[in-house]
Amino acid sequence: MGIAIQRVEKSVSFAVQQALKTVNYQPGKNKFFIKPNIVNPFLPHEPYITNPQVVAGIIDYLQDKGFEDIIVGEGPVGFNVAEIFRYSGYERMCAEKNVGLVNLEKARRVAVQDIMLPVLALEREYINVAKLKTHIQTTVTLGMKNQKGLLNTKTKRLFHKNLHENIARLASAITPALTVIDAVNGVEGNGPGRMGAPVNNINLIIAGQNMLEVDMVGAALMGFDWRQVKHLGKAHELGMGEFPAAIAGAGLDQVIRKFAGPTGFQKFHNIYYWWTDTTCSGCSCLLGDMKAIALKKPYYLSRLFLNGFIRRLDLLTGHIENCPPDHGKVICIGECTRRIAQKNNFIWIKGCPPKPLKILERI
Repeated sequence: MGIAIQRVEKSVSFAVQQALKTVNYQPGKNKFFIKPNIVNPFLPHEPYITNPQVVAGIIDYLQDKGFEDIIVGEGPVGFNVAEIFRYSGYERMCAEKNVGLVNLEKARRVAVQDIMLPVLALEREYINVAKLKTHIQTTVTLGMKNQKGLLNTKTKRLFHKNLHENIARLASAITPALTVIDAVNGVEGNGPGRMGAPVNNINLIIAGQNMLEVDMVGAALMGFDWRQVKHLGKAHELGMGEFPAAIAGAGLDQVIRKFAGPTGFQKFHNIYYWWTDTTCSGCSCLLGDMKAIALKKPYYLSRLFLNGFIRRLDLLTGHIENCPPDHGKVICIGECTRRIAQKNNFIWIKGCPPKPLKILERI
């Protein structure tokens, strides 16, 4: 038991296996479900998703012990899931390791505490593999926040109405046997997507069998007080864990990195991108995706130059109640903004989330 912080020296896979040995992880079942964080189409080494080599290290650890029935799964929203699995390197890694890869949106579900959860995660030994990132609504996104990917699309959207309480409630409904945080690199500022800034060369793996305690250590490593992270504080109130008295491996005080925290909006030149607690992960990543498309397409880049460089452009997401002060041209993004768009006669882009190209076309 306990928490381990393992330095990555020889390889990511080797470091993961060493971390699991340090915490003496002994599986309680002979079938496994591993849930990484791969909600968007990013390359394997990018800091926005769990590196597939971290999951590969867990698979190697299990297969060395003779376990064979292993499934990896994730439930991305708003993207081509097959393309995400291919682009992120998970399709190739799972094929090489001879393990299953499933889209949780299509998984069979049962209700646990009124939450529809995939049977895979309940019947098998469930391993949660998060990424070290900040998040615009939850300050950090680690093991507990990563569990939101277990939900179907409808439930994910409903969760944003009381996001912090619901994350803690989900943690009481389903608890992984093992939680691993990929801290090879990470994201600071307005994560979890491209609005945040990469933090490279961290080269650490965090592992433990108590999800809340692993998250407490992960938050501390990023320089945050876990008590100020609402969903961690609520889970602590529910008695799910305490900050560990001892941590094996690298000393926490030796590896702490001061991550920049999230803000209420993102400013890119004269573009203001606004969000609330109800802004889902799909919409929170759109500004970065729009920038990436515009840099490849001169027409859209010229439109951004006019509306966003020369003139002010305000992009609204989530259930935002009031117009930003001194706003310029306003575009309301996604189903959550329909009401404020109608009230103020603003441009509205439907979708949950909309395609970034659709937004660029209206700019």
